[in-house]
Amino acid sequence: MYYSTRWKMTLDLLQSKFCSGDQFVWDDVYSIVHPSRSKISRFKSKRSFKGAILRELQVLRDLNYIKFHAKEGRPGVYSLV
Repeated sequence: MYYSTRWKMTLDLLQSKFCSGDQFVWDDVYSIVHPSRSKISRFKSKRSFKGAILRELQVLRDLNYIKFHAKEGRPGVYSLV
């Protein structure tokens, strides 16, 4: 499948594993996204990959596709809206 932006691919991958309201953490995101993204993108390091995906999670939050639970005292916990 073709994605016009990387964050759309990340969203599709997350939606294939989680339903609205399901909570997940970085390790879940990594295990879902990394296998697909490593086939189409080259990253200098694991740290570089993490930075790119964390930025995409912020975009998804800003577009109201996912929620960050840090303000509820649970940093690093996300859920699909």
